[in-house]
Amino acid sequence: MKIRSFITHKLCEHYADCQDRFSINIDNRIIAVSDGMSQSIFPDYWAELLANQYANEGHCNEEDRVRLCSNWLQRVEEYRDEQIRHGKNPWKLNNFLSAHKGAGATICGVRFENATDWKGDVLGDSCIIEVDIENYTINILSSEEKAFDYYPDYYDSFPEKKGRGIIKSFSGEICPNKLLLLVSDPFSEFIDKNKTDCKDYIQQILQLCSHSNFCTLVDDWREKGMHNDDSTLCIIEFDNRLEFNIEYQDDISFLIQKENEEVEPAVVLKAPPPDKDSTEQVDSFDKNDKEESKTVQSDKLQDFYNKVIKELNALLSKRNKKWPPLNKESISKRDISDLKNRVTKEYERLTKKD
Repeated sequence: MKIRSFITHKLCEHYADCQDRFSINIDNRIIAVSDGMSQSIFPDYWAELLANQYANEGHCNEEDRVRLCSNWLQRVEEYRDEQIRHGKNPWKLNNFLSAHKGAGATICGVRFENATDWKGDVLGDSCIIEVDIENYTINILSSEEKAFDYYPDYYDSFPEKKGRGIIKSFSGEICPNKLLLLVSDPFSEFIDKNKTDCKDYIQQILQLCSHSNFCTLVDDWREKGMHNDDSTLCIIEFDNRLEFNIEYQDDISFLIQKENEEVEPAVVLKAPPPDKDSTEQVDSFDKNDKEESKTVQSDKLQDFYNKVIKELNALLSKRNKKWPPLNKESISKRDISDLKNRVTKEYERLTKKD
C-alpha cells in the first residue's frame, strides 16, 4: 500500500490548536483518524488516544473507550495541578470536571488483512471514502444515516457518558483503479456535496506530495465551500503489496514545534482590527481599515488580516445560501463570536514584542 497523510489547522489558528489526530501503524497495517470536538476540554488528547488505540489494536469499541477515559482524565488533572502550582486558578477547568463535561471525538480506521482486502470502522463524520479513479465515483462510509451537520456521532471522555451513536463496521477491497481516503469532516462533507462532479477534486488529491501542496489545496477548497475546520486526509493506494510504503506523512508534533520556534516580526498598529458586533459591517472592513488609518509594518500581519476578511465573507456567503433570508437576529452569532475570539488571540500573538 502506498500511504500519504496530511493535517492542517483552521484558518487563523495554529497547529497547537489543531484537534485532529491520525495514527499509522506500519507493522499492523492500520490507519486511524480522529477529530476532537471543539466545544470540549482537551479534545486533541482524546482524539490522540482514540486514534492510537485503533492503530495499535485494530479496534476502538466501548470497552476500549471506557479504559481510555482514565488516561484522558489523568492528563487533564496533571495539567490542572500544574496550573495551581504556578499560582493560577483553573476555575473553568474545575467546573467542567465537576460537571463531567469532558472531551468528544469522532473516529474512523482501516486495517488490511492482505494486499487487497480491508476492514474498517467509523463513528461520526470522520469517514472512510472509497474512490473509483477510473470512473470517478465515490462511496462515503459513515456511521450516520443523516446528512452531515454540527452534531455527529462521537465518543465521550467520561466513562458514564457514552457520547452519541454506535460505531459501524465496513469491509471492502482495494485494487489498481480503487483507492481509500480517511478524512475528517471538512473533506467528507465537501466531497459529499461534490460527488456528482468530483473528477477534478480526485485528480487534485492524487497529485498531493507535500505539506505545502496540501495547505494550498485546503485553502483553495475553502474558497469553494469547504468549511473552515481542522483538516486531515490520509490516502491509501494499491501497489500490490501488503506492506505500508509511507510516501509522505505529516507530523503534528513537529509542526507545532516548528511553529513555536518561529521568530515573530515586530509590528506597530495605530489601532486594532475593527470590532463590529453586526455582520452588516463585514463587507466594509477594507474601507474601515483605511478610515482608521492603520499602519501595518508586517507583511505577515497584513496577510493574516486579509485571510480574516476572506473568511468572514465566506462565512456570510455560506449562511446566505443555507438559511435565507437573513436578518440581524438569525445570523450565526456563535460563529462570528468564535471567529472574533480567534482574531483577537492571533492579533495579540502577532503584535507581541520580544
